[in-house]
Amino acid sequence: MKLTKIEISLIAVAAVIAMITVGYFLGRTGNEGRVVVETEKTPTAQEAETTSTAQEAEAGAEKVNINTATAEELTELPGIGEVIAGRIVEYREEYGDFAFIEEIMSVKGIGDAIFEDIENLITLGD
Repeated sequence: MKLTKIEISLIAVAAVIAMITVGYFLGRTGNEGRVVVETEKTPTAQEAETTSTAQEAEAGAEKVNINTATAEELTELPGIGEVIAGRIVEYREEYGDFAFIEEIMSVKGIGDAIFEDIENLITLGD
C-alpha cells in the first residue's frame, strides 16, 4: 500500500501532536491527583524555648507606630534598613498616614516576606 503525500502529512502532524501531548503531561509538576499528608512535628526542647522566647520578646516589645516613627526608629524593624525606612517616611509625607498596616506593602521594597516579619511589631497608634 502506497501512502499519498496528504496521508504522510497527516501522520506527521498526528505524531507531532502526540509528542507535544506526552511531553506536556510528563513535564507537569503540579500536585493534581496527589494526596499530600502533612504531619505536625513536635519541637525539640531548644526549638520550643527559642519560639517561646521570641514570642515573649514580641509580646513585651513596644510596637513601632508606622504613622509617627522616624526613619531611625523604623530601622529597628527586621528587614527594614535605612533606604526602606526613608521610603516609608516619604510615602507617609506624600499620601498621609497609613489607614491599615497592610498598606505598608505599597512602599517599594516591602513585600510579603518582610510584612510577615514586621506585622506583629507595627501599629497605627490607634
